[in-house]
Amino acid sequence: MQSFVSCFDIVKMLVDEETERLSPTLEVNKAALDRLEAVCQLLDVLTDPDFTGAFCAEINKETHAIELTFYTLSFEVTDCNAFAMVLKAAQEVTFVHAEDDKGELKFTFESIWKDA
Repeated sequence: MQSFVSCFDIVKMLVDEETERLSPTLEVNKAALDRLEAVCQLLDVLTDPDFTGAFCAEINKETHAIELTFYTLSFEVTDCNAFAMVLKAAQEVTFVHAEDDKGELKFTFESIWKDA
């Protein structure tokens, strides 16, 4: 049986690594991290259990923006309210539709770090 790894599990691991790298100049803004966790929980609702694509989380090393990208054959929105909240929280959303019918949906969120 395959275990489920949540969006925030992955994001939190990256945030911890980046926080260590940025310390002592910058520190995590707890309220911003809490908002990001809520967004990740919404994304888990939208993608689980039938999500058949791949998920990638990255932190832009220059802007410290957090990028969550879903690579999938299809991304069906079953909960419009949850999807609307994710769209509102994101700084930028891009969708790329490839010729082979695969899509890439990327959410970019502002930095969660503040001056220490």
